[in-house]
Amino acid sequence: MGKKNHKPQPPVRPAAQPVTLPFAKIQATVQQTATVVEKPPPDWNVDAVKSLLNSLPTEQKIPLAAFMEQFAEWGSFLQAKAKAFSELEQQLNERQKTVNEELNKARDQLNQDRELHNQTVEADQSEIARRKSEADEYILDAQSERASAEAELQKMMQQRDSLIQREKEVLLREAEFRNGLMDEREASLKTLREQLADLESRRNSVTRDIETKRQQLLAEAVRDADEIRSGAQKWADDLRKTQVDLETLRTDLTKREEKLRLTEELLSANRKSFNEHIQAASKDQIDQLKKECAKLKQKLNTKCEEVDRLQQELDELEDLRQEAGANPGQLMEELDSLRRDNRAKDRELADLRSRAELDDPTELRQQRDHLQQQLDAKEAELAVLRAQESAWNRSVTAQQDWEKTKLVMEKGRTLLHSEAERLRTLVDDLMSRQQAAAVFPALKAMDDNPKLQIAIHTDDVPELPALVKDLQARLYYADQDKPLFFKEDTLQLFIGGLAMSQLHVFQGISGTGKTSLATAFAKAVGGEVTTVAVQAGWRDRADLLGYYNAFEKRFYERNTLQALYRAQTEADKDRLHIVLLDEMNLSRPEQYFADFLSALEMSGNHRSIDLMDSATGSDWPKLLCSGKSVRLPDNVWFIGTANQDETTHTFADKTHDRAFVLDLPRWDAGQRQIPRPKRTARWSFESLREKFNSTCTKFKLEIDTLIESINGSQLTKILADDFQLGWGNRLERQLKRFVPVVIEAGGSKALAVDHLLQSRMFRDGKVVGRHDIKVDDLKRVETQLYEMWNECKLEVEPTRCLAAIARDIKRLERGG
Repeated sequence: MGKKNHKPQPPVRPAAQPVTLPFAKIQATVQQTATVVEKPPPDWNVDAVKSLLNSLPTEQKIPLAAFMEQFAEWGSFLQAKAKAFSELEQQLNERQKTVNEELNKARDQLNQDRELHNQTVEADQSEIARRKSEADEYILDAQSERASAEAELQKMMQQRDSLIQREKEVLLREAEFRNGLMDEREASLKTLREQLADLESRRNSVTRDIETKRQQLLAEAVRDADEIRSGAQKWADDLRKTQVDLETLRTDLTKREEKLRLTEELLSANRKSFNEHIQAASKDQIDQLKKECAKLKQKLNTKCEEVDRLQQELDELEDLRQEAGANPGQLMEELDSLRRDNRAKDRELADLRSRAELDDPTELRQQRDHLQQQLDAKEAELAVLRAQESAWNRSVTAQQDWEKTKLVMEKGRTLLHSEAERLRTLVDDLMSRQQAAAVFPALKAMDDNPKLQIAIHTDDVPELPALVKDLQARLYYADQDKPLFFKEDTLQLFIGGLAMSQLHVFQGISGTGKTSLATAFAKAVGGEVTTVAVQAGWRDRADLLGYYNAFEKRFYERNTLQALYRAQTEADKDRLHIVLLDEMNLSRPEQYFADFLSALEMSGNHRSIDLMDSATGSDWPKLLCSGKSVRLPDNVWFIGTANQDETTHTFADKTHDRAFVLDLPRWDAGQRQIPRPKRTARWSFESLREKFNSTCTKFKLEIDTLIESINGSQLTKILADDFQLGWGNRLERQLKRFVPVVIEAGGSKALAVDHLLQSRMFRDGKVVGRHDIKVDDLKRVETQLYEMWNECKLEVEPTRCLAAIARDIKRLERGG
């Protein structure tokens, strides 16, 4: 509320108490007045006056004491006004010094321009001379006004002298009281009061005149300085234009080089990914073939060793055949002959043994021994021949096995070539199928989904005065296991935020329901919510939307892209969609959300984001723009939750100024008497937008008047001059959308303006939280905030802004 100066009233003293006359205050007043007028105080005997006045009766002392108290206070007021006038004079001198400094800066800038533009030296010098002449005239005018103000001050001094003279007369009249001149005293007091009132009125008039003249001088000084700065800025802009163009070209070239580098890196990554994919796809088959080849090689090595062994045995057999001088057939015949001879000898031996039983044993023993020797020799020959027969049989078998092994190896080689050809064909087929697949498979699937091609029924949104109560109940019963309760003023601000911006930021300590409000709201109104967990290290839009693999000719669509596309389908275009960016400040939104921040400021077909540099193929999803851009539908809101700790980043002005920021208090999920909604709802987006637009039209004149009062307030001037802060066109557009909806939803104009100013101006880094301001600066802002609130006729105090100022004052007083 605004602060007003009240005329001090004389203190009322109880009649029953002893009356003490304020001689000390009177004496102090005389000293203060003497200091102000710079003259010695009058010579008067305090003791004599005390004895004179103490002799009065008590009933006469009471009005005299009241008068003396009031007279003493007038002296203090006179000194305060003199001090204020001195401060005003000092401010004028400082303002004059500031103007002179600005003029000097303008001269320096003009001199620099003159060095760069030799052809316009004479014109610049004449302009500087003209500006200097105007500045001198302004200084003379200021000095004249100062002289006038000094004259007014001198006049006030004279009036002060007259007041002192009146004081003497009062003292003389007080002396006459002892002689019974009470009637004359009362008349004199009345006359004196009238004169004092007249003096006070004239003093106030002089003060107002001085203030008016000061404001005029300041306004003229600011206007002249602005003209000088404007001219200098115009020349400076012309000089810098070429540098700006060159810097823009250099920036564009840098961006293109960076984009080319990123494209090359992406192509390299895609090529590597495809190679890994092909290797993974053929790994099992290659491993199987390698195993088979290893087995065949092992078998081949075994057969080769066996062939070498058989070849060696064959060579040994050939050597044996050459030594025997016959072929194997002849040797076999000889072996058979020897076997027959052996059998004949065996029969002879048997006959001899039988005869030995009848003949001479000695002779027979000699014959037996001889025959036994012949038999041993023949058996030895038979063993040799059997060994040769076995070697020949093994040689024939080995030669047959080698022929079979050769056939097996030839078949294995043929099978290996066939399998390699089949694998090559498989890879080529895989490549062709991937190149033939759709670039946007998920988006194409939505086009082919019949359920998304048929419009579904939606419900009209309740009228805004009843909408908050309805939404409060629906949020409370959105989740049976965890009822959510939000106060009406929080929901009024939230509904106003839906009308103001498509980007919301929910802040607050853990457990205040930041994520729950977004998800429960989508469920309560029959909308869709897509949760995106923001990761540390996100840098560009590809982290949100996906990226295009040029090697595979495919775009890997992320959830955000699919949500934006689905919101445009026939089934969902009249429903509310929420994209929840969970912990969105783990990375800097000004980087990965930059394209969205720019697109949300656009309108119509310009509200789109490029997915690729150029379209690929011809079978595009039907809701993409030119096959390469996705629109930002009006029925999609981005809601980000934000925590403040060592792992997160602070929001830059680019994000803060475009978003609706809501600090959620801790909610209470206790038992409450909230009626359950009769049925579920699926809010219509078009119905909600129509109600927002009609409400803004309804309050248009009232909001225009409010904006005009804010722009013309002294607070706006202080913020611009001392804090370099301004409202801007964006804030005015947000006021026109936000304030009417909050009012229509049951809130107050003060609630809406207080929230918007606190989240825009009275946050850290703007008015508060700075190290280049002092407590007095904040108190001055607080005073002007009260004044603006009274001028705008806002009925409730700006509690959010005042709380922010109070917190920062405590910080500064603690030395923060």
